[in-house]
Amino acid sequence: GSPKAQEMAAAGLSDLAFGAVTERLERTEKELAAGLKVTDTRSVTLAPAPVPGEGGAGSTTNKDDDDESEADRLVYIAEAGGIMPLVALLSSGTTSAREYSAGALWHLALDKAIQSSIARANGISPLVTILDDGTPQAHKHASDALARLAIKNPDNQAQISKHCVALLGNESTGTQQRAARVLRDLAAKNPGSPVVVVNAGAISPLVGCLSEGVPSVKEE
Repeated sequence: GSPKAQEMAAAGLSDLAFGAVTERLERTEKELAAGLKVTDTRSVTLAPAPVPGEGGAGSTTNKDDDDESEADRLVYIAEAGGIMPLVALLSSGTTSAREYSAGALWHLALDKAIQSSIARANGISPLVTILDDGTPQAHKHASDALARLAIKNPDNQAQISKHCVALLGNESTGTQQRAARVLRDLAAKNPGSPVVVVNAGAISPLVGCLSEGVPSVKEE
């Protein structure tokens, strides 16, 4: 599509995914309250289209079926091949398309299986790059997406750490600050990840930022 069409498509997918995230979180609260086992992955296969005027196989007239379908739009987007073009737009899209794509990937990363799909599509590196040259809103989306991709995933943590450590030497103090914040959050929220961050070579550049950086970078 045209650059504008790509922007609108990414924005549409981001909105659809955000709605699914809201519904999943609400469902999780209900499952926890009922003492049920909570899963962070939903494996769904698209049902055949319903035949007009008929019930039976493929019919979506049952309210519970509708609710299940609504709750799994994250999986539907992934099954429709949405991950690869969203990742591609992180690098090749317009400023707005990059922002919307980062937001969509943040929402999609709520699903554990989709986290792996984003990593396999090489989505981590361009998300980190957005910390350097994206809009303020894109910075937030990218940081939140990276935080979700890191959950219980040492391989993703290693990739995120490596790319963020490289940004600590960036000339932009804003970029240094955002990269240090991602590393700080990574180390604080994921058991075992401090070792991953250290192995990525973070100590020396962090000490350098602490001694030579501006106050906002020193704080991070």
